[in-house]
Amino acid sequence: MHTIVLVDDHPLLRKGLARTIEAEADLDVIGQMDNAEEALGEVEALDPDLVVVDISLPGMSGMELIKHLQSRVPEVQILVVSRHDETLYAERCIRAGARGYVMKQEAGDDIARAIRKVLNGRIFVSEEINERLLQSMAEG
Repeated sequence: MHTIVLVDDHPLLRKGLARTIEAEADLDVIGQMDNAEEALGEVEALDPDLVVVDISLPGMSGMELIKHLQSRVPEVQILVVSRHDETLYAERCIRAGARGYVMKQEAGDDIARAIRKVLNGRIFVSEEINERLLQSMAEG
């Protein structure tokens, strides 16, 4: 069983995401937070396999949270689920330490697939973003 923590400031979305994830037999949501500051302490205490983060959070941004999590609990995998256009933010999130990026409007169809891919040590982004990331990383 893989354990997951959700960090999103929209309660309805967070609860819907939790239901979608928990419909999968091998995935268990063990914590839900609405801000990055709370998430930092809870992630260390709960020791999940994966943290699902929105990059638009009150106070400390999701991008800052990703960086802090990478330095404090580097073994945890991070998947971003955001309303922001993937072409603008996916590369930044991956470079900050996230292992995947899913846009909220696509999350229902892709979330379980993205989670499993990230938990298996791979990066999950759309095909278009994947090609750009590979090219960008090869250049520098």
